[in-house]
Amino acid sequence: MARRKRKDPVTEAALKQLKFEVAQELGIPLNEEDNGDLTTRQVGKIGGTMVKRLIELGQRALVAEYEARQRRSQMRLVHAQRRPQLAAQALGVQRLRAVR
Repeated sequence: MARRKRKDPVTEAALKQLKFEVAQELGIPLNEEDNGDLTTRQVGKIGGTMVKRLIELGQRALVAEYEARQRRSQMRLVHAQRRPQLAAQALGVQRLRAVR
């Protein structure tokens, strides 16, 4: 099976850094070059923890994006409601009546 390569060096570096952070937290000795002495269990523990962390980060990013959209939507609504008032203030009119 062909191995898929990451094209973005920034992503590659970030994942490598995450791998070393996770290994350190788990107390698993990880070398920069060869890690052939690690057991399958150790490698799986590192990979599984990385996946969990990436899922958490993705969920947080989705929540932040959703909340930002909600705030923008609310701000648009507030601005839309205030436009007639602001126009009246600019013209020196005390109050605008709603046309029915």
